Amino acid sequence: MSRRDTKSGGRKRLSLLATILLSILVGVVVLSALAVLALQNRWLPVAATAAVQLPDELAPDMLEPTASEVSAEPETDATAEPDVSILAYSTLKLGDDNAAVESLQLQLMRLGYLDYDMPSTYYNASIAEAVKLFQRSVGRDMTGVADAELQEEIYQPEAQTYQLKLSDAGSDVESLQYRLAEMGYYEDKISGFFGPRTEEAVMLFQARNEMRVSGTVNHSDWELIYSDEAVESENKPTPTPTPAPTRTPSPTRSPESTKKPSPTSTGSPSGGGGKETATPKPTATPKPDATPRPAADDSKSYARSVDGLIACANDQLGKPYSWSGKGPDAFDCSGLVYYCLTKAGVSTSRLSSRSYAASSKWTLVETIDELRAGDLLFFHDDSSSTVNHTGIFIGGGKFIHASSSQGKVMTSSFTAYWTRNFVCGRRVF
Repeated sequence: MSRRDTKSGGRKRLSLLATILLSILVGVVVLSALAVLALQNRWLPVAATAAVQLPDELAPDMLEPTASEVSAEPETDATAEPDVSILAYSTLKLGDDNAAVESLQLQLMRLGYLDYDMPSTYYNASIAEAVKLFQRSVGRDMTGVADAELQEEIYQPEAQTYQLKLSDAGSDVESLQYRLAEMGYYEDKISGFFGPRTEEAVMLFQARNEMRVSGTVNHSDWELIYSDEAVESENKPTPTPTPAPTRTPSPTRSPESTKKPSPTSTGSPSGGGGKETATPKPTATPKPDATPRPAADDSKSYARSVDGLIACANDQLGKPYSWSGKGPDAFDCSGLVYYCLTKAGVSTSRLSSRSYAASSKWTLVETIDELRAGDLLFFHDDSSSTVNHTGIFIGGGKFIHASSSQGKVMTSSFTAYWTRNFVCGRRVF
């Protein structure tokens, strides 16, 4: 073998040795990089697999994490991405008819913003009113439209239940004032505005009934206020018969008496200011509304009998449902029963369905087969054993009630829903 061949063989061996050493060095670097990634990203199973299956040649970008791997780190800013769960809800509004409306209706019932009733899929005025009450409770604009964000709030496990607080206004405030006045806690005018006088009356009621004194009416407060268990005020005046006023002849006017009185001769109202204190009527005649809403006729009287009770209930058919309404324009279920009972000469307080059902002064009717026309009916719903709906039995397997799901006073039959949820009846006459 020549010296040239010997030198050539030596260079090849050195080249091969250098290649081997370089490969070993690259392998060490790769294993180190993978070890770092395993510690940072907890890719231990991936790192082990990569160590067994090393390629012959490595791209430079395998020695450090890629841009996509860096961006995969969790975001620290909670507002950077929208809440995906909100996207699951679509806006619901008056006139919609789908299964989502039924779910919304049931949730509003559970939260206390709507009377329990056989649910429906139609978004009627009753549901819109309940949505407004929820919006009022959480400080939102009272639009009656349930957008995705509002539904997200309604379906939260700790969603705001029904409440009334200072500066609220509505027919439910009017009903509350009426009930507090009936028990002797409220002595101002029935205004429908929750002002300081109403707040004071609520606090007096809460203290007298050994409740947490807050001045705010929550759902449990509301239930107690409209129950027979509510303790009345110690200062409740005893009602006394008022004699009929004696009609006196009008004095004969003299020519001088035709002169109009001076504006300064009008006395100012007594008491403090605010929306809950009576104010004098304006001297100017107000312009009539372009589309006046006719007021319900509340002057009709009914006989103190089964026939009188049913006749009164029939006369309310078609009137709108309204949460806490006690007539004569609109009703909730217990408000309709209260109105018809009092118009038929039955003395009773404005109570809830549950309290009417528990009233021992009326005969208990335990089964549907024992019902007679004029009996009061009481129901629960599919998810509860507590009475939460009432109506008036008219015979023939039918009853009249104020339906929240249908949005009006109507006649219903004993369908499977009402039959399985029947609790009892009470015979008043």
